[in-house]
Amino acid sequence: MAKKLHKHFYYIWLILKMEESKGKITENKLTVFRSFALEVGCTLIIQENLPHCLDVKLKKGLPGVYIQLRKRGEIYIGEACDILDRQKEHLHNGVKLAALAILPTDMMDMQGRKNLETSVIASAQKRGLRLANKSKVKLAEELNRRKEYLSVSAAVQKLDRMDEYAVFQFGQGGWLETLEEAKNKATASDWERYMNFRESRFSHEALLLITTYVRRVIPDPELNYGKTWCITLNESGCPAPQWIIVNTQAGSVFCVNVHYLEEGAIVKAEFRLERRRLDLLLERSNGSDEEMQIMLGITHGHFDLKRNYCDLQKDTTIKTYPVSSGKVSLEMDLDQALEFFQSPIGVAMISGRVDSINGKEVGEGFRLGRLFF
Repeated sequence: MAKKLHKHFYYIWLILKMEESKGKITENKLTVFRSFALEVGCTLIIQENLPHCLDVKLKKGLPGVYIQLRKRGEIYIGEACDILDRQKEHLHNGVKLAALAILPTDMMDMQGRKNLETSVIASAQKRGLRLANKSKVKLAEELNRRKEYLSVSAAVQKLDRMDEYAVFQFGQGGWLETLEEAKNKATASDWERYMNFRESRFSHEALLLITTYVRRVIPDPELNYGKTWCITLNESGCPAPQWIIVNTQAGSVFCVNVHYLEEGAIVKAEFRLERRRLDLLLERSNGSDEEMQIMLGITHGHFDLKRNYCDLQKDTTIKTYPVSSGKVSLEMDLDQALEFFQSPIGVAMISGRVDSINGKEVGEGFRLGRLFF
């Protein structure tokens, strides 16, 4: 019996330790918090000497919305007619603050502040932040749904206005028609996924990466679309790993991934290349990360390609993944990828022969490509 009790208390202690470690405030969490606070318009961010500095930093009677980063790692968003007094209430109730951001407002009426509070909670939800506002989440979700509906309508109008520019840019005789013609050729499923893609806050980054890859690597992309290359989307069109992919005769050669981490979502570019090309780069650089970095022209971030390539368990800035016995994936962030595209050696590593996929104007990839550009 004593043994069972001891085991029971051990499990309780273990769960408490796990909760405690989960809630540690890292520099990354503080960076994400600051970024979000600035994004929603906060004019004051307090990180040091909390809670003792509140009487100095905050005016008595200041109304508005506040964002707390609590020491357990959660974010709490609230509103008050007197933010200073409300923080003291939280502290009295046992809340421990790691950081505090203030969005002051002239609105003295509670409903106006409540609406602003809900809007900020909705923004936090879209960003994937861990919220302590359990009771207010449903209202924010409804607001996000309404915004999504309105933004889809606005996107359709915007795309219609882009028709003339798109046709002018690529030429009437090329692979791109007007959006209306492309929409008529697309299936309902294609169009729904395409709109999900366009409505994502990551769509501009994804399109920048895809179009840069196509322009740098594929000869005459407008003329050869559907013959040497095409585009595919994942099943929903929503941001995820393997979100949007460029296919050639060699299979999937490039894709944009979106990874969801505790600190927020991040966009990554994934290049699929022959393993021997990466081996040759390591050989020519004598296995030196510094030399490889110079050869590839990547100045952004910490370059540690060799460490991960030699030990795939290592968590490094630039990741490598085995795809098959002869292929490997090279994954990096947006800034690193754009620098990689400017490097002649980088482009030589990812360029391959151009054969024909097929000349038929059919298939998901062909239809979707007409919508994307």
